[in-house]
Amino acid sequence: MKSISSKSNNTDIYEGIKILGNSILSVAKISDRFLQRANKENVSDQRVLKLLRYLLSFECFQELESYHFWYYDPYNPEEWDKILDHIYHRSLTETHLMN
Repeated sequence: MKSISSKSNNTDIYEGIKILGNSILSVAKISDRFLQRANKENVSDQRVLKLLRYLLSFECFQELESYHFWYYDPYNPEEWDKILDHIYHRSLTETHLMN
């Protein structure tokens, strides 16, 4: 996965807006998806609390908003799913913002 800065330097902002179309970032849907996944994977309560703290943070919103703008493509959901998978795993670690 490329960094957002390299992606933003190589992509026309108007092209990104066209790709996004009417899509809307829903942190609530992503949070629900993450919590359901944590439940299926029997993640410990302590790690789920870390996940919740992260999901409720402004840093989470900023990160998801940036990734959504630069990487979300309704015609190619695999890339978005990879990003969400990475964020999910990282948010369960001790130093989620450092990874």
